[in-house]
Amino acid sequence: MYTQIVPACSEHASDISTMIHDMLELFLAESPEQVQASFFERYLSTDAIRTYLLDKHHDYYVMQAEQGEIIGVIGLHEARHVRHLFVARNHHGKGYARQLWAHVLPLMKARASLEKPFTVNASVYAIPAYRAFGFVGRDEDLCCEHGIRYLPMSRPATL
Repeated sequence: MYTQIVPACSEHASDISTMIHDMLELFLAESPEQVQASFFERYLSTDAIRTYLLDKHHDYYVMQAEQGEIIGVIGLHEARHVRHLFVARNHHGKGYARQLWAHVLPLMKARASLEKPFTVNASVYAIPAYRAFGFVGRDEDLCCEHGIRYLPMSRPATL
């Protein structure tokens, strides 16, 4: 399948939010009904995603299929922290997350100090992918906030 990675714009916010919502059960520690609604409004709603896309401290890229369908997204905060990395459920296992990561890694290295590590709060579902990208985290540091279980992970910027 033909894909391309392009900078995200505010018009992509709704499609990005919908794609993430379609996969919620993959990274929730509790049922969606138990997760605080404020979390979704703050971090995953169309308006929240649009705010990230317009913020100068964030860089977002989308992976699009031939017809412009968004099948993946990666968002960075200050070129150091991976805020979002999602691939549409029907495209899992095709290497698209790795392609998104490979696309932003040179940007991160060029714009961030290499003295500090890159970071991510990886959902339990995504931990194996981040480990494959060189991130490390200690299982005993697993956290749960707003119904989301995650592992703080880091990766030396010089890798």
